[in-house]
Amino acid sequence: MVRWVKHKAGTGERKCTRCTSWIKHWENHTNENRGQCSVYGCTNPAREGAHVITSRTSSKREYIVPTCGSCNPRSSTEAFRLVKGTPVAPARKCN
Repeated sequence: MVRWVKHKAGTGERKCTRCTSWIKHWENHTNENRGQCSVYGCTNPAREGAHVITSRTSSKREYIVPTCGSCNPRSSTEAFRLVKGTPVAPARKCN
């Protein structure tokens, strides 16, 4: 279970052409609806798929999680906690 993550820098230009957006990519891979932002303590609706990497662990895996625009800043490198049980999607383009 992924609990602590931080934003992955330099992903703004990445696209998943099959899914049309990263939030749609997350929905397709998790079979979930986006609902609210997955950042612990935020109650805003999720509108974006954020590229994140695991933190507080030795393996730095990259995932997509649903966030609001405020919780998906382009330059933040601060670790944050996800809402418990948040499903994650692989951060790779679909074939």
